[in-house]
Amino acid sequence: MQRLALPDRLTVIAIAVIAYAGVNITHEIIGHCGMAALLGNKCIVISSTYIPRATEPVVWKDNVIIAAGIIANWAIGLACLGLLRAWRTAQPALRYFLWLSMCVNLFLA
Repeated sequence: MQRLALPDRLTVIAIAVIAYAGVNITHEIIGHCGMAALLGNKCIVISSTYIPRATEPVVWKDNVIIAAGIIANWAIGLACLGLLRAWRTAQPALRYFLWLSMCVNLFLA
């Protein structure tokens, strides 16, 4: 009887760290800073919780910038879902990364 190989714990931890870091980068940098740049504003400091902007935009632009973080998480989460469905025969580590990224992105949103 052949034993199934158990996943390496360090590999699983590394995949989880990268997935969770990616969620934060998606929300703060791609979402908020990306939209601020598109609307003509700049982010002064990049942080994992709050990103101050160079100038305070008008109300409607501020609302769009605030919503952009959640929209970025939804987009990446749904993209991960699509890739999971398309790559059914991919390696388990890649599928785990995509599944975890999808779950955390959609949960954060």
